[in-house]
Amino acid sequence: MLIAVDMGGNMPPVDMGGMPPDGPPPSPSVETVLNQGCTTTVVRGLSEQLIAQMNCIQPGVVSSFAHLQNLNLYSAVFPFLQSPAVQGLTSTVAGQNTLTISSALRTIPQQYLLYRWYQQGRCNIGLAARPGRSNHNGALAIDTPDYTAWKSRFQANGWQWLGSNDPVHFNYTAGGTDIRELSVLAFQKLWNTNNPND
Repeated sequence: MLIAVDMGGNMPPVDMGGMPPDGPPPSPSVETVLNQGCTTTVVRGLSEQLIAQMNCIQPGVVSSFAHLQNLNLYSAVFPFLQSPAVQGLTSTVAGQNTLTISSALRTIPQQYLLYRWYQQGRCNIGLAARPGRSNHNGALAIDTPDYTAWKSRFQANGWQWLGSNDPVHFNYTAGGTDIRELSVLAFQKLWNTNNPND
């Protein structure tokens, strides 16, 4: 798409690469990317905005644990938890071998994808809570495939193992508050900002 720009001189048309003059085309919806594999990385950009929005609404509500050296994170993991849970995780991994984490804070779009895949029997998901209902949405949970080797360490540092129904899952129970509604509010505020006529 070529746009003619008159700046009082003889400037050639500007090639906008097919974009309308008022900005880029809208991104695909979460529903649109539902069938694009089995990874929540398809909503990474939106999720990063939502985490920032949560900390904008309530400054410091979630903290990063990316500084911990002996962690191996799956590509879709956001290394954020509530501050007390970060302290509990720090104590858990201190002086230990590498811990693999497959999930920590989950945003509403991530939870939506996981829940829909669970409903559809896809992606080997054995259990998933509704969006806004998971302790991952409240930044007080982690999943690890290494649960057998780490269970006693977690339990000694304020984490509760969910048991055989969801063996990879640990909830932090020694601090923090229920902020799952804040996760939903962040989504609503971000939606309203970007869709003022909806």
